[in-house]
Amino acid sequence: MTPNIAFIFDRFNGRIQVLFEKKWGIAKLTIGIFLFFSFIYFPEIIYKRVSADWSTNDKIVQTFVNQKIQSPLTPYVKAEKWDHFRKRDLRITPYLVGKTLHFEAIKLFYLQALLLFPLFIYLALKCFHSLTRDSITAFWATLALLFCYVGNSFPYDTFFYDSFAYLGLLAAFYWRKNVIVIPILLATFFVDERSIIPAGLILILDKLTSEPMDKSSLIYQLKTLTIQNAFLGKFLIACMAYLAVRVYLYANYQLATPIGNDAGVSLGLAFIHKFKVPFAMFSAFKFNYILIILALTKLIKSKEWIFTITYATAILLIFVTSTAVEDVTRSLAYGFLLIFAYYKMLPTDSAEIKQARVLCAMIALGNLLLPTYSLLLNLYQIPILTWIKLF
Repeated sequence: MTPNIAFIFDRFNGRIQVLFEKKWGIAKLTIGIFLFFSFIYFPEIIYKRVSADWSTNDKIVQTFVNQKIQSPLTPYVKAEKWDHFRKRDLRITPYLVGKTLHFEAIKLFYLQALLLFPLFIYLALKCFHSLTRDSITAFWATLALLFCYVGNSFPYDTFFYDSFAYLGLLAAFYWRKNVIVIPILLATFFVDERSIIPAGLILILDKLTSEPMDKSSLIYQLKTLTIQNAFLGKFLIACMAYLAVRVYLYANYQLATPIGNDAGVSLGLAFIHKFKVPFAMFSAFKFNYILIILALTKLIKSKEWIFTITYATAILLIFVTSTAVEDVTRSLAYGFLLIFAYYKMLPTDSAEIKQARVLCAMIALGNLLLPTYSLLLNLYQIPILTWIKLF
């Protein structure tokens, strides 16, 4: 007998909705998703620590991170400009967290994989629900996001801590109307400077709507995006504070980020890997790219040109900055807020919501089934079910 897929899907969605609406329901759903995800993508560093499967590079990076935790404001001057360690001198937020909590590199990863990841899941559920007003869409949208590199980074990205920035960007979106977003953004920028452009996306995301604006008035759209945008002031304050702190750290501690060709940063640098680049770029968002295309298409059709140009420019800038370095997967994943535009413009009409549920579920399933790759010197497939090897 052929299973009734539609019936199973509706019944499962009904249970998700009931759980979502119960007290502590989102927290329970967070734990369930976290355990399901961890079953597939076991935290890499826990496996390595139990199995003693450390590579030479793992040990070198771990030593570097421990040195930076002990002395976050001491510049790393032992390597040439092209060395990746030189680029991490000003990415001090994880090191300051480690120093404050008296955590070495491994414990800092435990914090990332075991505590920050559940928080990311929780905030994702809350954010998608606030955008769509539909708990079922929020559930599938969260899974669709987790099973691309953004979610994979939490258990896999050892000693680089990009996940701290991904969480910071999500938290900034969630608390975008609160003044607390300023220190959140500042801390995120000091995880990695590549988070600045994606953070600016919140300017447009907060003002997108499923209803068309005054198409005839470009001035109205521009005012909506700037003068009438409460997030703009907070974003500018965070950016100015970031620049001021960077100037201070350079003047007093000689902390700087090397740039240019000799620092491994140049336009299109990632394409030296040729056929590997498409795999790496696809892994950043996987089938969530469909949602970015749908959002851009809807903006173009709406003829809201200020918003369309702003969103398209953000896509272009994120693409250019991510392909200007070798680790294109990690860099491109910083732009995951691009996906949120689709949900922000999703109509509340029941038919549209039902279609969105099916689309998001298919994207989540597709992202789950396809492998995730990360590109840094070589193309690595993020391993699944590594806990089985322990037995």
